[in-house]
Amino acid sequence: FRLGHEGEEYTGLNGRPNSLENLIITEDHNGPFGSPFVDSNRAPVTEETTEAVQIIYFRPSLEKDSCARLAESLMGMFLQVHGGEGEFCIVG
Repeated sequence: FRLGHEGEEYTGLNGRPNSLENLIITEDHNGPFGSPFVDSNRAPVTEETTEAVQIIYFRPSLEKDSCARLAESLMGMFLQVHGGEGEFCIVG
């Protein structure tokens, strides 16, 4: 996680360029792939996807216990619909 730099962008899932300047972004060794607004077209979820990470952006004012309860509930709903197994952690 980091803030996007001036002039940094990626092509979103919507096919349009998205400026990352001053946005919270997620990146790996290949560069940025996500933000709270739109993910890049480099890491889409498809029917062949077998592993995924789901990132939840909570308000800074929300208590850590509330964040954990919400994340656990969201994980449970996701697994109920899609199957599989999951785990979560609160960062920050």
